[in-house]
Amino acid sequence: MISSRCRALSSYNRLLREFAANLLRNYPKMKVALFDTQSFFTTLLDSPERYGFKKWEYYCEGYGWATDNPNDNKESCGAPFEEYVWYNGYQ
Repeated sequence: MISSRCRALSSYNRLLREFAANLLRNYPKMKVALFDTQSFFTTLLDSPERYGFKKWEYYCEGYGWATDNPNDNKESCGAPFEEYVWYNGYQ
């Protein structure tokens, strides 16, 4: 049995492909590219240190929403913002 999450993802991907095709039909000079973000995130989460991340299992509430300063370093978080993969609870 396919889960509702899987169905929603399949539907989203189908709609995204249709949207890209419509863009190309309506704007023939436009370049459109679709790529698989799941493989990228799987690679990143399997080897976060390779990409400069030290905190990938959780986020720090001290950073709240994304900061415009990647060098933000709140003592309460124990690491600079740029070392976190996630910046909020919407992992």
